[in-house]
Amino acid sequence: MNSKYFLSREKKIALAKNYIALSYLNKIDLNFTKDEKNKLKENINNISPFKTLQGSTLPEYALNDFYKVYNDYIKFDEAVDQFEGDLDNVKKENDEDINIDEKTLKLFSFIFNTEKILSPLLHMAFYDMQYIFWETVVVGGYLFDKPLSGYLLRLSLNNKGEYDKKHPLIIEDEYITNILFGYNEFKNVINDFLNDDMVDIEEEVIFSGGDLLFAINKATLILKGNKKKDNSWNLTVKIKDIYDFTKIIKFGKYATLSNSKGKSILASALNNFAAVSSAYGVIRPFAFIIKASNSDYKIEN
Repeated sequence: MNSKYFLSREKKIALAKNYIALSYLNKIDLNFTKDEKNKLKENINNISPFKTLQGSTLPEYALNDFYKVYNDYIKFDEAVDQFEGDLDNVKKENDEDINIDEKTLKLFSFIFNTEKILSPLLHMAFYDMQYIFWETVVVGGYLFDKPLSGYLLRLSLNNKGEYDKKHPLIIEDEYITNILFGYNEFKNVINDFLNDDMVDIEEEVIFSGGDLLFAINKATLILKGNKKKDNSWNLTVKIKDIYDFTKIIKFGKYATLSNSKGKSILASALNNFAAVSSAYGVIRPFAFIIKASNSDYKIEN
């Protein structure tokens, strides 16, 4: 016979609370639920007619919190489906007036609520939701044709805080080199320093548009090289920066992304979501140095 039938009223209430909390978590597909479900199952096993009811055998959080997390997860799951569709449209459409639905962005605003940081259960849930959100952004098209932004974002999501100014992450990748030298804005910044037969500078530079704005914006550029007889250049480049999102950016700053209002709104919102995710610890700052070289660089007229 099941010994749970012989529980006191107080123990039956405690048992019911654990089962209700567990039922909510069983419907949520987030990483944090694994440990929490194990705690609840242990509570259920420890509630017995033969044991004194301990405070520790009650759910750690209020049932209303479990209910809120469940409802937020359902909203989040629906929003992800819609957002993935919007990202596909941004990636595939060639029209400069792509219409990004602002309502889609607003659907995610609740998981970027800084007040929830103070609630342990909601903090864990929103941490996982934000991580999935950023994975969706990366996998969904590297921020609509912004591969450098996607590359650095993925590194930030997987960063454990081991890279600082004294120990920066060294990025020396032909893929990144090709991205940089494929951008006119990057080449224009380089060209401004190629006035003599040699170059050896270390200067702060600002990138104001597109992928370079979202990924780097302001950084230290170390440029060395010499002009060859055919007027091409042998260049080595280092870009030193700290990947972080600490400031809320108004829409106007991203208006330079393109003539598309939709893209600018999306980029601005993503930056501000990233600033909140930094507070949650989802996006972790890290220092990095990009090393690139080009042995046959030509200044295009």
